[in-house]
Amino acid sequence: MIHFYKMHGLGNDYIYFDTRKTPFSAPMVKLARQMSMSHFGVGGDGLVVISPPKQNGCCFMRIYNADGSQAEICGNALRCVGLYLARCGEVKVGGSVYVETATRSVRLDIYEATPYTALVGVDMGQAHIDSPPIAISDGEANWEALGVNMGNPHAVVMVDAPWADVPEEVQSKLRTHTQFPLGVNIEG
Repeated sequence: MIHFYKMHGLGNDYIYFDTRKTPFSAPMVKLARQMSMSHFGVGGDGLVVISPPKQNGCCFMRIYNADGSQAEICGNALRCVGLYLARCGEVKVGGSVYVETATRSVRLDIYEATPYTALVGVDMGQAHIDSPPIAISDGEANWEALGVNMGNPHAVVMVDAPWADVPEEVQSKLRTHTQFPLGVNIEG
């Protein structure tokens, strides 16, 4: 039997496997697609595989999106790894731990932890603006987005109010924009 955990950080919900404790091999791309389906699988944004470190961290975290593609890094997934490590006794409240990702090693600070929740600080580093603003039109309004990199690409769309939704047509145009050849996270 393979154990997994379903956790979310601010709505990013992933299925977590710790292969350090229960090693297994599986076609992760296929597993991510199947398990991420909400009606036929566990449902979620993808899989996070926690494995032995490659360098000096306490572990290595690899992310597989629901479509099977790999993500470089995810701050919310790292928060959940922090909760998991605290639950396993690998880091105590008030302590810090380094988790390796596809792009770099990231420090997690555990401020609070219960069996089901945690307050985890993630040192994502400094955001880098990748280019001048991108102008997008959906036929009804003009939108502006900035390419921001936090270790993985984000398109930050300027909205009039914090509760405003970014129209699907604008999101679709950003997902296929030449500035983001490997895909993009869209934030509004």
